[in-house]
Amino acid sequence: MKKLRGILPHLVIILAGIFLVFLILDQYNPTMEFVGNPISSILLALFCLLSIVAGILLARDNRQRAREEQKPQDQHQGR
Repeated sequence: MKKLRGILPHLVIILAGIFLVFLILDQYNPTMEFVGNPISSILLALFCLLSIVAGILLARDNRQRAREEQKPQDQHQGR
């Protein structure tokens, strides 16, 4: 799981960069169909899935971090 958390942001950044390049190339030469071909569709689906997983993991980490920060405050108020 730790390896996934370390690799996931890098994969999302790489795929986002690929799609930015595809969009720019598609603007200059629409007949190449960089955005409309089957490989791009697979990469787009992978990008979407990885983005969702990265978002879920980030939200989970943020909640866990917020709970850990709140625990010492709760202990001080209880005394």
